[in-house]
Amino acid sequence: MAIRHSLLEALRRAPRFLGREAAASAGRFIESSRGPDGGFRGRGASSDLYYTGFALGCLAALGESISAEPILSYLRSFGDGEGLDLIHLSSLARSWALLDDLGVPSRNPGTESIRSSLLERVAAHRSGDGGFNRDPAAAAGSAYGCFLGLGAYGDLGALLPRREGLEACLSSLFLGGGYANEAGIPVPTAPATAAALVVLREIGIVAPQASVDWLIEQTRARGGFAAMPGVPEADLLSTATTLHALALAGTDLSPLRPSCLEFVRAHLAEGGGFRDRPGGGEPDCEYTFYGLLALGHLEH
Repeated sequence: MAIRHSLLEALRRAPRFLGREAAASAGRFIESSRGPDGGFRGRGASSDLYYTGFALGCLAALGESISAEPILSYLRSFGDGEGLDLIHLSSLARSWALLDDLGVPSRNPGTESIRSSLLERVAAHRSGDGGFNRDPAAAAGSAYGCFLGLGAYGDLGALLPRREGLEACLSSLFLGGGYANEAGIPVPTAPATAAALVVLREIGIVAPQASVDWLIEQTRARGGFAAMPGVPEADLLSTATTLHALALAGTDLSPLRPSCLEFVRAHLAEGGGFRDRPGGGEPDCEYTFYGLLALGHLEH
């Protein structure tokens, strides 16, 4: 199963928690972020491929429809991803895959050729230790790189060869509980640890109990999860990714539910999107995705 599928499964539970009106408001917010070229904006005025992937995920979760030709035209403008880094290659692969989830016909001989070339560009980011890195010449992979690379292979309908290389890469980043994002970084973080656990599950490896315990230790009194030890406040990105990883590991989230719900609700803007901090800032497609993901795991 592609990493995308487990994310969508959780995201699609969020509307049941939000209720019809709030879910519709979230959908309108995402639609308001669409640019004239068919893509979706981030925090700037122009469409952004990175944010487009999050926007399409939100629309699929909310059961919204999307006009086919504008988004197809926007994605085709990137061709086979030449010149894109691993993050944006992954966003392009994810966006093409999400069109299938949205019911937009996107597979034809032309797009199949694009997907094949796109896969080759993702494969070029395979590092010497078997992981993935944003730097194609890197000897070692990163936790986030492994998440992006494996996710892109799944989104492109391909089976990653030498999957054991991911385990070897991540083992080198294990710091007694959490995972560092890259070699040489002495402190683990919640997003890197969550990414590592999602990757391990996808390749059939049970999450280390020490990592589950480490993630739970990042809860904060006001709700949510902080990015790392010593950080006093939680953030929505760390909270959503941690909840996702813990749920996939089979963790009982019920003791965390009341405080986490209050924390996530505080990020919901009146216009329907989610912000990156409680009570301030502008909502965007990325943090709306995180908000929906967190709610999806707290819904039941």
